[in-house]
Amino acid sequence: MVDFHQCDALIWHPSQEIKPGMIELMKPNYTLTQSEIRDGDIICFQAEISHREIHDLKSQGLCSDAKEFYNFLQHRVVGPNEREEAPVTRGIPEEDQNATPAA
Repeated sequence: MVDFHQCDALIWHPSQEIKPGMIELMKPNYTLTQSEIRDGDIICFQAEISHREIHDLKSQGLCSDAKEFYNFLQHRVVGPNEREEAPVTRGIPEEDQNATPAA
């Protein structure tokens, strides 16, 4: 889980997964109804990161934004020894993978 208090300036970019392979930025002035958000829709929030942070993530083979992450999910290959229930952690720093969400 990301500690948003550590971010200098939190600029968030909400995105909506319309369908597999189609993720669009949401219009910030629209309500959820105007954005046609329904039960089961997925909304992604991403803090703005620097070019250096993007480069560092990519050099580690990690995803730097929601589009890359959902592309990874759609095209990943699960090996015969991997369980389907295995958690997806690509793009999540190791120290945040076991963090307990805030209540």
